[in-house]
Amino acid sequence: TIYPNGLGVQSFVDVPGISMGYCGGSRPGHFKGVATVVTKLFNLVQPDYACFGEKDFQQLKLIEKLVQQNALPIVIHACPSIRLKNGISYSSRFKNFSTHEKKILDNAAKFIYEHLIELKHNVTSIILDKLKKNLLEVGVNKIDYLEVRNEKELSFASLYEKYRLFVAFYIGNIRVIDNFALHYKVKNKK
Repeated sequence: TIYPNGLGVQSFVDVPGISMGYCGGSRPGHFKGVATVVTKLFNLVQPDYACFGEKDFQQLKLIEKLVQQNALPIVIHACPSIRLKNGISYSSRFKNFSTHEKKILDNAAKFIYEHLIELKHNVTSIILDKLKKNLLEVGVNKIDYLEVRNEKELSFASLYEKYRLFVAFYIGNIRVIDNFALHYKVKNKK
């Protein structure tokens, strides 16, 4: 419906800044496509509200910025991730995991949650490096990113109070993405 004559030659919507790095860095052009399709959908439907999941937090922030920079009269609702028993955000791709790969995911989740407790008190590169090492030891093939950023703009700025751990890694050929709220307070500077 959105593309009755196929994709053809068209203009694209770009949301610079927020689309860089993370999934945007691993998948060049992905967020330009997301922004374009969502803009077309918003123009067709003209919703008052739209719900986007926190699982893909970068995409959520991109949509929020898209709405803001274009002054669209739409309220974006962030929906919490649906989590498996092991704590990882659900993905339909996980049905393709073998029994062995499911065990790797469970072990990876265990280490992530162990390190989350530490990261909620103090974010250090030592903790992140230890987590990377643990993930690779349990059978994760490749880690795209494992970083702590603020929730507002996904930057390294140190004055924000709300932070998240962002992680993307491969088990077999399946890419797992997730993020976890840390939300600790930064001490006031005197």
